[in-house]
Amino acid sequence: MYYKNLYIIYGRVQGVGFRRFALRCADEYSVGGWVRNCPDGNVEIEAIGTQSQISSFLDKIAQGSWFSSVEGIEKIASNQVEEASSDFKIIR
Repeated sequence: MYYKNLYIIYGRVQGVGFRRFALRCADEYSVGGWVRNCPDGNVEIEAIGTQSQISSFLDKIAQGSWFSSVEGIEKIASNQVEEASSDFKIIR
């Protein structure tokens, strides 16, 4: 079973290479979806994969990149999906 979850990442996550970091983490755990900056200074991530893949991905995201500081992760939505792709992209 695959899941498509939407998250808001709070903290110092813009202007510090966080989206590129999220892309590398997604590649590492074969998670699909996307990452984009929000107007309020946070980051939004859609993660698609198994519960295990997404959990491992979020554990790494919570650590943050070298220059970022993650203060919180909020799950906004979650849906079960039949298929998943490991294609992950940065939305500008």
